[in-house]
Amino acid sequence: MSFDSGTTPRRLLQTHGAFINAVLAPNLKQKRHYGSGNYLKTDDTSGIPTQDNQARRLNVNMEFVSNDEVFDAREGEILVNSLTESGFPSHRRGALFSSLNGFRQQGNGNTLDTHEAVLQNSDLRFVGLCQNAYISSNTALSEQGMAVQVSGIKTIINDSEETINIGDKLMVDTMKKVPSKVRKGIPNEKVRLVLRKVPHGFVPQTAIDAATKKIKETRKKNKAKYGEDTVTLAAAGSANSVTDDVIANIAALVITEFRKAGHWVVGVAENSARHGEQVDVLLTKPSFL
Repeated sequence: MSFDSGTTPRRLLQTHGAFINAVLAPNLKQKRHYGSGNYLKTDDTSGIPTQDNQARRLNVNMEFVSNDEVFDAREGEILVNSLTESGFPSHRRGALFSSLNGFRQQGNGNTLDTHEAVLQNSDLRFVGLCQNAYISSNTALSEQGMAVQVSGIKTIINDSEETINIGDKLMVDTMKKVPSKVRKGIPNEKVRLVLRKVPHGFVPQTAIDAATKKIKETRKKNKAKYGEDTVTLAAAGSANSVTDDVIANIAALVITEFRKAGHWVVGVAENSARHGEQVDVLLTKPSFL
């Protein structure tokens, strides 16, 4: 058997693990089209022509909701849940979706960092990987549901823009640009979540950055909760006057943001794959912390 790059000895989407039955979030197209708030948007003013052009193309797709197919769920796609988007389901099964087309930033957000808007400042929760295709426009299947793999090994396509190596920890993240390779059955306008390798120090650095930003915002309204600015304290010679309550509040915020970041680390790569190639993913439950 040849193992050249053009040959794939493994069958796509082979599965070994646990599954649940869920449904596609109802009326998603209408909610996204008529919703309120700011659309997801990435920064397209970096000054690098190629990067800015890719960002502008992605921004256009983030507002694209006119095609039913962008809301379909396809095999191997990442499925998430949001109470804000779906509400509490009467049938008690998860109401999931894989598309970020038309997604609005929650909490009056207006950031140009899609990672921050989706993973840190929203109520999205990773559930699993789609096992069988689901057509959003087929209302006859709305009660039948779809199978979602929540643990075990699954073979999917590496939709991230980078090479994944065996042993890399994988995290859920937003797309950085419009895919250069089109998958059959998935419109190129569809904005999805992808699995990419976890950057070094991602969880603690993300937690610190998010906590620092919130502390600065809160200090404008309530200086007592997180204390005065450190420069002001040093100038006043009262740096030792930070109370136990202030320390506890800061620690609690950092731990909360640490948990948020850690919940998106969901798997480990069991082989190496470039963009568009098959990758075996061992799904691992995020830490309960």
